[in-house]
Amino acid sequence: MVTELLGASLEDLFEISNRTFSIKTTCMLFYQFINLMEGLHKTNFVHRDVKPDNFLVGYGDRSNLVHLIDFGLAKTFVDMNNTHIPFSDKKCLTGTARFASLNAHLGYELSRRDDLEAVGNMMLYFCLGKLPW
Repeated sequence: MVTELLGASLEDLFEISNRTFSIKTTCMLFYQFINLMEGLHKTNFVHRDVKPDNFLVGYGDRSNLVHLIDFGLAKTFVDMNNTHIPFSDKKCLTGTARFASLNAHLGYELSRRDDLEAVGNMMLYFCLGKLPW
């Protein structure tokens, strides 16, 4: 298998930047995150571990592009009949607790909305320099 050479993770860049991203940088990242999530969700998968460590910038002349990595916890949200999987609870926390959605903490089956909530948690992290919890 061959993959594209990628640069640093957003967590690494955030640390290098003294834990501050400008509002412009954060908004530009948010736009790319939403497009990446839309593309993933169109393939009927949810990532389930959205966090800054799983977003890498491109390399060289593509260093302005963000790439999503680590699909180890990804899961399809439709079954063999192309029907949405049923709601379930009493699940263990999936993903990274700091960025996980409220539903993940409540033990619910994760879906597209939980990926988007985790993106929102990342935006808070980049804007505030830390999460409020």
